Amino acid sequence: MFVPNATREVYEMSDANRSQVLHAAQLHAIADTQTDAEVVKQAQARLAALKSANVTEQGEKARLYVINDKMVYTRLSQFRSEAARRIAEQADRTSDEIERLQQMYDRLQQQVAAGGRTESVTNQLLQINKELPALKVQLHTLEKNMRKAELQ
Repeated sequence: MFVPNATREVYEMSDANRSQVLHAAQLHAIADTQTDAEVVKQAQARLAALKSANVTEQGEKARLYVINDKMVYTRLSQFRSEAARRIAEQADRTSDEIERLQQMYDRLQQQVAAGGRTESVTNQLLQINKELPALKVQLHTLEKNMRKAELQ
C-alpha cells in the first residue's frame, strides 16, 4: 500500500543507521516506510471503498481512471477532454480483453492440473502467453496517453 504524503522526510545517514536508510531507500519492503499505522489503515479503507463499488448506477462495471496524484475519475463523463475520453474507452476494452484472457488462462491451467493436458490446451496457453504481455504494454501506453490528453 503506497501512501503519498505532502511532506518529504530527509534522513541523515550515519554509521549507526546506514543499513536502515539504505534499506528504506531501496524499498526492499514498503512496510518499512509505513511508520504511521493509522495513515495506512485509512488508505486501506479508501482502497477497499473504491474496490467495493464494482458497478455504477448505470449498471456498468466500475472503473478507476487515475489522472494524477490528486485526480481519480470513476466515470467517463468526468473527462473534460473528448480525446482522453475516447482513449479511456479504448483502454477499458483492452483491460476487459486482458481480464478475459487471464480468466481463460486460469481455467486452462486448472484443466492441465487436473490431467487434461492436450495439444489444443497447450497451444491455447502458448497463444495467451504471447498476447497478454503485448496487451498489457498497450494498456499502459493507452493509460499514459489518456492522462496526457486530459491534462493538456
